[in-house]
Amino acid sequence: MKFELEEFHRNNPDEEMLDDMRRVANKLGKNSLTTREQNEYGKFHSTTMMTRFGSWFNALEKAALQKTRTPANISEEDLFKN
Repeated sequence: MKFELEEFHRNNPDEEMLDDMRRVANKLGKNSLTTREQNEYGKFHSTTMMTRFGSWFNALEKAALQKTRTPANISEEDLFKN
C-alpha cells in the first residue's frame, strides 16, 4: 500500500483559517476561543494556526477574537499590583 498525503488541508489561505476560528467561536456563542475548542470543533488544528501565525494569541488577534488568558510575560510589578 502506497502512502499518500491528503491535499485537503494543504496550502490553505490565511483568511480561510481565520474564518474557521471565527466560525467556531460563533458556533459556541463566544468572542474568544481556546485551543481545545478549536481542536474539537474546527477544521484546522490549533497547532497549525500557531505555526502559521506565530502563536495562538497572534491567530486570535488576526481573527479579531479576544484572548482567552493573559500571556505569561507579565512584569513582576504588574503581578504585585494585581
